[in-house]
Amino acid sequence: MSSPSDFLPTETVPVVRLNPETHHRELVHLRWGLIPSWAKDPSIGSRLTYARAETVATKRSFQDAFRQRRCLVVVDSFRLRRRAIQMKDGRPFGMGGVWERWEGNGQIESCAVITTTANELVEPFNDRMPVIVAEEDYDRWLDPKSQDAEELDRMMRPYSADSMMVVPA
Repeated sequence: MSSPSDFLPTETVPVVRLNPETHHRELVHLRWGLIPSWAKDPSIGSRLTYARAETVATKRSFQDAFRQRRCLVVVDSFRLRRRAIQMKDGRPFGMGGVWERWEGNGQIESCAVITTTANELVEPFNDRMPVIVAEEDYDRWLDPKSQDAEELDRMMRPYSADSMMVVPA
C-alpha cells in the first residue's frame, strides 16, 4: 500500500466508492487529479489533485463530485517532509476524496483528495493534512443521499492525533 506522495498526478490510486449502477462498494483504481466533467481536456486534472474541505462543496471544479461522488482513497500513510504519518495500529485508512467521470477522447475516471487543517501531530510539518474519514463514517461518506452539511463538515475535521504516529519515511 502507498501514500499519495508516492503517486504523481495522472497515475492511478486505489479508491473505494459506491458503484454508480449497483450502489455497492467497489475497489477501483482512478487517475489522481480530478478532471471535471465539463473540462475541455484532461490536462486540468494535474492541477486538481487536492480539494480544500472549506471550499469543496462550493468550488465549481469539485461541487458536483462532492455532492454525488465521494470516495475513500485507501492508503497506509501519508508523507510530509521526509516523515510518514500513519495509524498507531498500522492499519490502512480512507482519506476523503471525490471522483468524476470525464468523457472526451474516451472515458477517464479521476479523483482528488480532500484536505483540512492539520491536527497537532501534523502541524509541525504542514498546516494541511488529508481528511481521514473514521471507519464508522464510511457508509455515510460514500452515500450520495448523505447531504447534511453539518455532518459532512464534521467528517472533514482534522483526525484525532491520538490515533496517529510519525515515523521516518
